[in-house]
Amino acid sequence: MAMATTVSIFILLLIAILLYSTAVVIYRLVFHPLAKFPGPKIAAATRWYEFYQDILKRQGGQFALEIDRMHDTYGPIVRINPEELHIKDSDYYSIFYSGTRDKYGWAASMVGAEEAYLKRFLSAFGTKDHELHRIRRSANAKYLSKRSVLAREYVITEAMSKVVQILKTTPSTIDLHPLLLAFTTEVVRQFTLHQSSGLLDEAESRLKWRDTLHASLMAIPILKQFNWFMALAHHLPLSFLNVIAPPVAQLLSVHQATTRDAQAFLNNPTRHDSADTIFHAIYNSSLPQSEKTAFRLSQEVFTIATAAGSTTAHHLVYGVYYLVSNPEKLTPFQQAVRSLKDDIPSWTDLSTHPYIRATIKEVLRLRGMTAGRSPLLAPVPLQYGEWVIPKKTPLSLTVRDVLLDPRVFQDPMSFIPERWLGDTSSIDQYFVPFGKGSRNCQGLELAWAELYIGLGSLFRNFDIELVDLDFERDLRYTRECLIALPREESRSVRVKVRSITD
Repeated sequence: MAMATTVSIFILLLIAILLYSTAVVIYRLVFHPLAKFPGPKIAAATRWYEFYQDILKRQGGQFALEIDRMHDTYGPIVRINPEELHIKDSDYYSIFYSGTRDKYGWAASMVGAEEAYLKRFLSAFGTKDHELHRIRRSANAKYLSKRSVLAREYVITEAMSKVVQILKTTPSTIDLHPLLLAFTTEVVRQFTLHQSSGLLDEAESRLKWRDTLHASLMAIPILKQFNWFMALAHHLPLSFLNVIAPPVAQLLSVHQATTRDAQAFLNNPTRHDSADTIFHAIYNSSLPQSEKTAFRLSQEVFTIATAAGSTTAHHLVYGVYYLVSNPEKLTPFQQAVRSLKDDIPSWTDLSTHPYIRATIKEVLRLRGMTAGRSPLLAPVPLQYGEWVIPKKTPLSLTVRDVLLDPRVFQDPMSFIPERWLGDTSSIDQYFVPFGKGSRNCQGLELAWAELYIGLGSLFRNFDIELVDLDFERDLRYTRECLIALPREESRSVRVKVRSITD
C-alpha cells in the first residue's frame, strides 16, 4: 500500500509538472507581450533552446551564430528566447545604446551581480541599475581617462620593452598569444595597482595564465545558463573548486589575493598616499562607504584585469595575423613605424600617423571587443519600424553586426586599412568596437594605447613570419564565449621573428 501511494504521488507530481510546463509554453506562445514578434517558436517557448545551442551543440557557444541565422530567416527583429528581443540594424545601434538603460538582470548576474545567489556586490560592469552604474563608473572615470593613460604610458613602454627582449632571445618559434596576454595583463596590473604580475619573467607562468583564461572563457556559455554559479563559487573552498572547476578556482585565487590587497589598503589608506592606484580612485571618490568595501574594490580591479587583458591580447594577435598575411598592407605599416626613432614608439607618435591609425582601427573593426550580446532594459516603450517594444523588455544588438555590416563597410570581411583614410564621415558613426553610450568599455583609452604601442613596437623591431597557420582552423570565429573564439582544435598563432638589427 505504501509503495502504491508513493507511486501515485510521483505520477501526480509528474502530471502537475507537465500541466504547468504546458501552461507556461501556451502563455509564452499566445499571451506573452512578445508573442507576436517574429522568431522560431521553440526559442519563444523555452530557454532550453539557447541551452542546447550554447552547451550541448558541438563546439559550444553557438547561440550567437544561431541568432544570425534567425535574422536571415525572420528579419531585423527577432524574439530569441521567451523574454528577450534582438535587433540587427546598424542604424538603430546608437539609438538604443544612448539612452537611460538598466542592465538585464540575467546578463548582470552571469558575473555575480547584486541579484545573484547569496548577494554579492560587483564591479560597474556587473551593475544592473542605471543610476548605480553611473555612480560606480564615475569613480573610475578620471583614472581610466586618456590623460591618465598618457601619464602612465611608461607602464606600457616598460612592459613592451620586456616583450621585445623576450622575442630577441627566442631562438625558435613562439606561441604569440601567451606572450601578448602576459603583456596586457602586466600592463593592467601595473596600471591599476602598481604591482607586477610576474608573467613576463617566466614562460611557464605565461602558459598557465593563458590556459586559465582560455578555460574561463570556455566556461562563459555555461555561466550564462547557470548564472548563479559565480556568486556561489565565492563561498566554496578553493580545494573543492579545484576538483569541479579548476579554471574558476584559479581565477578566484587571484580574486582573493586582490581582495587581501584591497583590505590591506583599507586598513591604513594613508600609508598608501604615495601611490596612485585604482583603490585610491574609488576610495577618494564621492561613493558612499558601502561602495568602498574590500570586496567591491577587488571586484573592480579583477574585472578590469581579466576582461581588459584577454580582449586586448586577442586583438594584438589578430593584428599580427592580418598584417603578416597581407603583405601589401604590411609594407606601408612597417615603413610608417620604422620611420619613428624610438624602438618602443610613443602612443602619440604612433596615433598621429594616418596609416598606423587606419590599421589599428581596421583591426578593431574586424574583431570588435566582444562577440556576445549586451541586453539592456528601456524604461519606456520603444518604436522600431512597425513594432512597439514593451518597456523593460530585454533588448540587445551586437557590436559585430554593426562592424561587419556590408551595407556600411564594403567587403567587410577583408582587412582594408585604407577605408579609414580620407573622408570617413559616412562610416565613423558605425565604428563601435568598444560599444556605445554609458555602458561602453570604460578601459578603451588603455586598450587604444596598448594596441598602438604593442603592434607598433612588434613591427618596428621585427620581421615576423607565421608558422603552420590555417585561418579556418586556428582563427575563424566559430563560437561565442564573450569574445569570438576559433575552433577547439585551434593551434593558436605561432611565429618566427627576426630582429631588424641582426
